[in-house]
Amino acid sequence: MINVKYVLKRDGRREPFDRRKIEYTCIKLGVPDDVARRVSLLVERRAYDGISTRELLDIVFEELAKVEPIFLEIVDLRSALGRLRSKPDFEVYARILLRSIGFKTKPNLMIKGKCLEYEVDGLAYSNGEVYIVEAKHHSNPHTYTKLEDVMAIFSKYMDIVEGFREGIHTINPAGVIIVCNTKFTEHAIRFAECKGIKLMAWRYPKSRGIEDIIRKGHLYPVSILKNLDNEEMYKLLDSGIILLMDLTKIDPSMSIGIPRCRIIQLKRKAKKVLDYLSSSPEISLRRSPELSL
Repeated sequence: MINVKYVLKRDGRREPFDRRKIEYTCIKLGVPDDVARRVSLLVERRAYDGISTRELLDIVFEELAKVEPIFLEIVDLRSALGRLRSKPDFEVYARILLRSIGFKTKPNLMIKGKCLEYEVDGLAYSNGEVYIVEAKHHSNPHTYTKLEDVMAIFSKYMDIVEGFREGIHTINPAGVIIVCNTKFTEHAIRFAECKGIKLMAWRYPKSRGIEDIIRKGHLYPVSILKNLDNEEMYKLLDSGIILLMDLTKIDPSMSIGIPRCRIIQLKRKAKKVLDYLSSSPEISLRRSPELSL
């Protein structure tokens, strides 16, 4: 007997339960279609009216782990991105993502505008043009980046442009790119589109969002490993080990404050997880909606 008619989203809204979203979430995680259908049915049987989408996703991973033990090793991608520190981890990660789609980048720097001096999170170069890079990170993966956040970044950008025109500095930005690990509000998107601000966020732009770039380039952060505690994770990140693929190449004798035997263990685990995630088939995002938390 099916006991679930609606689910409760993080912001308190009710949404009709849709088993297809669970099935598609499983497919995007790399499991075969038949397994995805079977898991979605099992999840539907365990769900109840008013279940939170967070608990629903936990059940998805529990059921997937019974089929493929690799899911005991990882957390979902949105949570993994939330585990990163805003500074410096996500700023570095944002530049990695930009390089993967063809930009050349430079790290954080101070630029004097006409009115104030600003720290920007990087510069991105493409086709002879330079863009200001701003990274917006939220530890809670369900927090939206709002209109006022985008307006503040645009104000900074315009002051930097005026600083160039006044001869205060030599950087002539063609625009600004905001990289975010979560979603933008509808008003934030409308303002960005009106002002020509480039956004890279969860599910935006459609079919080219941050999650698509990560999956296509296999750019999974080390924070996706479930049994990697924060202390170990920060030691890896502080040593420049940002991606799973970085961890697969680490020298176990590297002095980063983690015992050699543990580094070897993490290295093997990273390879196992990366091999699985990288072998997942390419999925068309137009196929069906996925589970939205």
